[in-house]
Amino acid sequence: MRPLEATKRRLRAAATVLRERVCWEAGIPLLALRAAGFPKLVVSGTWESGPEPYRERGGVPLVACARVTAERIGARHVSIPGTGHYPHVEAPERLNEMLAAFWDEAAAV
Repeated sequence: MRPLEATKRRLRAAATVLRERVCWEAGIPLLALRAAGFPKLVVSGTWESGPEPYRERGGVPLVACARVTAERIGARHVSIPGTGHYPHVEAPERLNEMLAAFWDEAAAV
């Protein structure tokens, strides 16, 4: 992929991101989440439509992280076909249908 033009707005955004704490350093209270008495759902994309380098270096590890996180907190993991990093943007109808079904199941318990 061709690099984006380094506009003032993009450079400011990059500087902002560099000051943020990276997500993999965030503490996730796995034991507390596992013990919580509510249904849990972890959603990811499947990444099959992404460019090979993104799928290989980003998508595959992210899906693995989603799967492992779901296992550790006692959640269901669902991947939305045809999406990558943003299932809520790439397939909002499918995500909303899946969420509605999950909430209906949770309400029936």
